[in-house]
Amino acid sequence: NENIKSVNDKLASLVEVIDIPIIIIKKSTYECIFKNRYFDQFILENNLQSEKFNSEEFIRNILHIDPDDDFLCNDGNLNDQKRNFIKIDFLNKKYDVAVVKDYYNEEEMLIFEIKDVTDISIEEEKLKKSELRYKTLMDILSDGIIIHDGTNVSYMNKIAMDMLKLNSYTCTDEKIIKQIDKSSKDEFRHNIFALKNDLTVEERSQLKLEHGRIVDFVSTTLSLNNKQMILSIMSDITEYEVALNKLEENKKTYF
Repeated sequence: NENIKSVNDKLASLVEVIDIPIIIIKKSTYECIFKNRYFDQFILENNLQSEKFNSEEFIRNILHIDPDDDFLCNDGNLNDQKRNFIKIDFLNKKYDVAVVKDYYNEEEMLIFEIKDVTDISIEEEKLKKSELRYKTLMDILSDGIIIHDGTNVSYMNKIAMDMLKLNSYTCTDEKIIKQIDKSSKDEFRHNIFALKNDLTVEERSQLKLEHGRIVDFVSTTLSLNNKQMILSIMSDITEYEVALNKLEENKKTYF
Protein backbone atom coordinates (compact mmCIF):
# COMPACT_ATOMS: atom_id res chain seq x y z
CA ASN A 1 0.00 0.00 0.00
CA GLU A 2 1.66 3.22 -1.21
CA ASN A 3 -0.14 5.33 1.38
CA ILE A 4 1.15 3.25 4.28
CA LYS A 5 4.63 3.09 2.73
CA SER A 6 4.75 6.88 2.44
CA VAL A 7 3.74 7.35 6.07
CA ASN A 8 6.12 4.59 7.11
CA ASP A 9 9.07 6.32 5.41
CA LYS A 10 8.30 9.63 7.12
CA LEU A 11 7.97 8.00 10.51
CA ALA A 12 11.13 5.96 10.07
CA SER A 13 13.28 9.04 9.58
CA LEU A 14 11.68 10.65 12.63
CA VAL A 15 11.77 7.94 15.30
CA GLU A 16 14.46 5.48 14.23
CA VAL A 17 17.04 7.60 16.01
CA ILE A 18 15.16 7.47 19.33
CA ASP A 19 16.77 4.75 21.43
CA ILE A 20 13.62 3.38 23.06
CA PRO A 21 11.23 0.80 21.59
CA ILE A 22 8.52 2.47 19.51
CA ILE A 23 5.68 0.92 17.54
CA ILE A 24 2.99 2.73 15.58
CA ILE A 25 -0.25 1.03 14.63
CA LYS A 26 -3.32 2.05 12.65
CA LYS A 27 -6.22 2.46 15.08
CA SER A 28 -8.93 1.18 12.75
CA THR A 29 -7.28 -2.18 11.99
CA TYR A 30 -4.49 -2.44 14.62
CA GLU A 31 -2.11 -3.02 11.73
CA CYS A 32 1.52 -2.25 12.54
CA ILE A 33 2.73 0.43 10.14
CA PHE A 34 6.09 1.06 11.79
CA LYS A 35 8.38 -0.26 14.52
CA ASN A 36 11.95 0.84 15.09
CA ARG A 37 14.92 -1.48 15.59
CA TYR A 38 14.77 -0.98 19.36
CA PHE A 39 11.28 -2.43 19.36
CA ASP A 40 12.60 -5.44 17.43
CA GLN A 41 15.27 -5.84 20.12
CA PHE A 42 12.55 -5.61 22.77
CA ILE A 43 10.67 -8.41 21.02
CA LEU A 44 13.75 -10.64 20.87
CA GLU A 45 14.88 -9.91 24.43
CA ASN A 46 11.45 -10.87 25.74
CA ASN A 47 11.30 -14.14 23.81
CA LEU A 48 8.54 -12.99 21.48
CA GLN A 49 8.50 -14.27 17.91
CA SER A 50 9.01 -11.27 15.64
CA GLU A 51 7.97 -13.10 12.48
CA LYS A 52 4.61 -13.94 14.07
CA PHE A 53 4.18 -10.57 15.74
CA ASN A 54 0.57 -9.47 16.04
CA SER A 55 0.03 -5.91 17.25
CA GLU A 56 -3.49 -6.54 18.58
CA GLU A 57 -2.28 -9.54 20.60
CA PHE A 58 0.63 -7.43 21.83
CA ILE A 59 -1.78 -4.78 23.13
CA ARG A 60 -4.06 -7.36 24.74
CA ASN A 61 -1.55 -9.87 26.15
CA ILE A 62 1.58 -7.82 26.89
CA LEU A 63 0.18 -4.37 27.65
CA HIS A 64 -3.05 -5.85 29.07
CA ILE A 65 -5.21 -3.28 27.30
CA ASP A 66 -8.52 -3.99 25.63
CA PRO A 67 -8.13 -2.33 22.19
CA ASP A 68 -11.80 -1.34 22.31
CA ASP A 69 -11.88 0.24 25.76
CA ASP A 70 -11.94 3.96 26.49
CA PHE A 71 -8.23 4.04 27.17
CA LEU A 72 -7.57 4.00 23.43
CA CYS A 73 -10.82 5.54 22.25
CA ASN A 74 -10.74 9.09 23.61
CA ASP A 75 -12.22 11.52 21.14
CA GLY A 76 -9.82 14.22 20.01
CA ASN A 77 -9.66 16.95 17.45
CA LEU A 78 -7.61 16.47 14.30
CA ASN A 79 -3.88 16.82 15.06
CA ASP A 80 -4.65 17.05 18.78
CA GLN A 81 -2.46 14.56 20.64
CA LYS A 82 -3.79 12.52 23.56
CA ARG A 83 -1.22 10.81 25.79
CA ASN A 84 -1.85 8.05 28.33
CA PHE A 85 0.64 6.26 30.57
CA ILE A 86 0.60 2.72 31.89
CA LYS A 87 3.03 0.56 33.86
CA ILE A 88 3.57 -3.10 33.04
CA ASP A 89 5.51 -5.99 34.56
CA PHE A 90 6.80 -8.45 32.01
CA LEU A 91 9.32 -11.28 32.50
CA ASN A 92 10.61 -9.81 35.79
CA LYS A 93 11.08 -6.38 34.26
CA LYS A 94 9.17 -3.15 34.70
CA TYR A 95 8.23 -0.83 31.86
CA ASP A 96 6.59 2.57 31.51
CA VAL A 97 4.49 2.73 28.35
CA ALA A 98 3.36 6.02 26.84
CA VAL A 99 0.44 5.73 24.43
CA VAL A 100 -0.05 8.68 22.10
CA LYS A 101 -3.04 9.06 19.79
CA ASP A 102 -2.21 11.09 16.69
CA TYR A 103 -3.23 11.49 13.04
CA TYR A 104 -1.39 11.00 9.77
CA ASN A 105 -3.10 11.71 6.47
CA GLU A 106 -6.40 11.87 8.40
CA GLU A 107 -5.80 8.31 9.61
CA GLU A 108 -5.89 7.75 13.36
CA MET A 109 -2.71 6.19 14.72
CA LEU A 110 -1.57 4.89 18.11
CA ILE A 111 2.06 5.38 19.05
CA PHE A 112 3.51 3.20 21.81
CA GLU A 113 6.78 4.24 23.49
CA ILE A 114 8.20 1.61 25.86
CA LYS A 115 10.81 2.49 28.47
CA ASP A 116 12.58 -0.07 30.67
CA VAL A 117 12.47 1.32 34.23
CA THR A 118 13.51 -1.87 36.03
CA ASP A 119 16.71 -0.41 37.50
CA ILE A 120 14.96 2.82 38.45
CA SER A 121 12.17 0.87 40.17
CA ILE A 122 14.67 -1.22 42.12
CA GLU A 123 16.49 1.89 43.35
CA GLU A 124 13.19 3.59 44.20
CA GLU A 125 12.11 0.53 46.20
CA LYS A 126 15.43 0.50 48.07
CA LEU A 127 15.04 4.20 48.82
CA LYS A 128 11.47 3.71 50.08
CA LYS A 129 12.57 0.88 52.38
CA SER A 130 15.50 2.93 53.64
CA GLU A 131 13.25 5.94 54.32
CA LEU A 132 10.73 3.70 56.10
CA ARG A 133 13.43 2.22 58.35
CA TYR A 134 14.76 5.71 59.06
CA LYS A 135 11.31 7.10 59.92
CA THR A 136 10.56 4.07 62.10
CA LEU A 137 13.80 4.69 63.97
CA MET A 138 12.99 8.39 64.38
CA ASP A 139 9.53 7.56 65.73
CA ILE A 140 10.83 5.35 68.55
CA LEU A 141 13.35 7.92 69.81
CA SER A 142 12.45 9.81 72.98
CA ASP A 143 13.46 13.16 71.43
CA GLY A 144 11.53 15.20 68.90
CA ILE A 145 13.05 15.15 65.41
CA ILE A 146 12.39 17.76 62.72
CA ILE A 147 14.00 17.88 59.27
CA HIS A 148 13.29 21.19 57.56
CA ASP A 149 14.82 23.80 55.27
CA GLY A 150 13.85 26.88 57.23
CA THR A 151 10.58 27.21 55.36
CA ASN A 152 9.01 23.79 54.90
CA VAL A 153 9.19 20.68 57.08
CA SER A 154 9.96 17.46 55.18
CA TYR A 155 9.80 15.18 58.22
CA MET A 156 8.63 15.40 61.84
CA ASN A 157 8.33 12.44 64.20
CA LYS A 158 5.40 11.93 66.54
CA ILE A 159 7.37 13.05 69.62
CA ALA A 160 7.99 16.46 68.02
CA MET A 161 4.34 16.71 66.99
CA ASP A 162 3.23 15.99 70.54
CA MET A 163 5.69 18.50 72.01
CA LEU A 164 4.47 21.22 69.66
CA LYS A 165 0.80 20.24 69.97
CA LEU A 166 0.53 19.76 66.20
CA ASN A 167 -1.89 17.24 64.69
CA SER A 168 -0.65 17.06 61.10
CA TYR A 169 2.56 15.76 59.53
CA THR A 170 2.17 18.51 56.92
CA CYS A 171 3.94 21.43 58.52
CA THR A 172 5.97 24.59 57.93
CA ASP A 173 8.43 26.54 60.06
CA GLU A 174 5.78 29.23 60.50
CA LYS A 175 3.44 26.70 62.14
CA ILE A 176 6.27 25.75 64.49
CA ILE A 177 6.87 29.41 65.36
CA LYS A 178 3.19 29.77 66.28
CA GLN A 179 3.71 27.07 68.93
CA ILE A 180 6.66 28.93 70.46
CA ASP A 181 6.15 31.49 73.25
CA LYS A 182 6.69 35.09 72.16
CA SER A 183 9.71 35.30 74.49
CA SER A 184 11.53 32.66 72.36
CA LYS A 185 10.27 33.39 68.83
CA ASP A 186 13.10 35.79 67.89
CA GLU A 187 15.76 33.37 69.12
CA PHE A 188 14.29 30.56 67.00
CA ARG A 189 14.16 32.80 63.92
CA HIS A 190 17.75 33.98 64.48
CA ASN A 191 19.05 30.41 64.79
CA ILE A 192 17.30 29.20 61.64
CA PHE A 193 18.46 32.27 59.70
CA ALA A 194 22.08 31.64 60.74
CA LEU A 195 21.89 27.99 59.65
CA LYS A 196 20.18 28.76 56.32
CA ASN A 197 22.81 31.35 55.44
CA ASP A 198 25.84 29.24 56.46
CA LEU A 199 26.73 31.60 59.33
CA THR A 200 27.06 28.58 61.60
CA VAL A 201 26.75 24.79 61.43
CA GLU A 202 25.03 24.32 64.80
CA GLU A 203 22.74 26.33 67.05
CA ARG A 204 21.55 25.39 70.54
CA SER A 205 18.96 27.18 72.65
CA GLN A 206 16.27 26.70 75.25
CA LEU A 207 12.86 27.60 73.93
CA LYS A 208 9.69 28.18 75.87
CA LEU A 209 6.67 26.80 74.07
CA GLU A 210 3.25 28.42 73.87
CA HIS A 211 1.76 25.94 76.36
CA GLY A 212 4.51 26.53 78.92
CA ARG A 213 6.86 23.58 78.35
CA ILE A 214 10.58 24.25 77.94
CA VAL A 215 12.63 22.40 75.32
CA ASP A 216 16.31 22.12 74.56
CA PHE A 217 16.42 22.82 70.80
CA VAL A 218 19.58 21.78 68.93
CA SER A 219 19.80 22.40 65.19
CA THR A 220 22.54 21.53 62.70
CA THR A 221 22.86 21.52 58.92
CA LEU A 222 22.97 18.35 56.84
CA SER A 223 22.86 17.42 53.17
CA LEU A 224 19.87 15.35 52.12
CA ASN A 225 19.36 14.35 48.47
CA ASN A 226 21.87 17.05 47.42
CA LYS A 227 19.88 19.72 49.25
CA GLN A 228 20.96 21.59 52.37
CA MET A 229 18.54 20.86 55.20
CA ILE A 230 18.35 21.52 58.93
CA LEU A 231 18.11 18.72 61.48
CA SER A 232 16.54 19.87 64.74
CA ILE A 233 16.37 17.73 67.90
CA MET A 234 13.98 18.71 70.70
CA SER A 235 14.27 17.50 74.31
CA ASP A 236 11.67 18.39 76.92
CA ILE A 237 13.61 19.75 79.90
CA THR A 238 10.67 21.31 81.77
CA GLU A 239 11.01 19.13 84.90
CA TYR A 240 14.77 19.68 84.96
CA GLU A 241 14.31 23.48 84.79
CA VAL A 242 11.63 23.37 87.50
CA ALA A 243 13.92 21.36 89.79
CA LEU A 244 16.83 23.71 89.08
CA ASN A 245 14.73 26.76 89.90
CA LYS A 246 13.58 25.19 93.20
CA LEU A 247 17.21 24.45 94.07
CA GLU A 248 18.13 28.07 93.45
CA GLU A 249 15.21 29.24 95.62
CA ASN A 250 16.29 26.92 98.43
CA LYS A 251 19.82 28.30 98.25
CA LYS A 252 18.48 31.82 98.72
CA THR A 253 16.33 30.68 101.67
CA TYR A 254 19.00 28.77 103.61
CA PHE A 255 22.13 30.60 102.68
